[in-house]
Amino acid sequence: MEDGFRVFIDRLWPRGLKKEPAGRPAPCRPLLAGRGACRPWGQGPRSGQVPLRHPKVGASWEGFALSEVPVRLGARPEECYFWATHAGAELDLLVIRGQRRLGFEFKLASAPRLTRSMHTALSDLGLERLDVVHAGEHTYPPSEQVRAVALARLDEDLEPLS
Repeated sequence: MEDGFRVFIDRLWPRGLKKEPAGRPAPCRPLLAGRGACRPWGQGPRSGQVPLRHPKVGASWEGFALSEVPVRLGARPEECYFWATHAGAELDLLVIRGQRRLGFEFKLASAPRLTRSMHTALSDLGLERLDVVHAGEHTYPPSEQVRAVALARLDEDLEPLS
């Protein structure tokens, strides 16, 4: 993508899910990513190394990773949602195709930890699996229904939806 934008559009909330989205009627948040979002960190005109302490690096990395997962899954935009509750639990990406419900969290960490939001999403949404996409090198299972997937291994470790 040279000079374009990628836009995720709000979709209607699917029926049969327990929690109401927090603060707005549609559970998706739009995501705009210009060409700068895909530029490797440290490639700027005045930088010589990766600025991991920059306040926006986590959001930029999350946006890039979030745009890659639906492509790898072959998920259509109307199958992708952001889920949140008024109590503060949230899920970065919820993919629903037929009876399958897959959850995804994105963490700029090499060894992400399980959070209360992840446990809430697993139980309330009836997820088949929750994948935590992270910046580390290895894919491993931190628990029975949760898998930590390295972004670098996304093509090898994430199966497309059938």
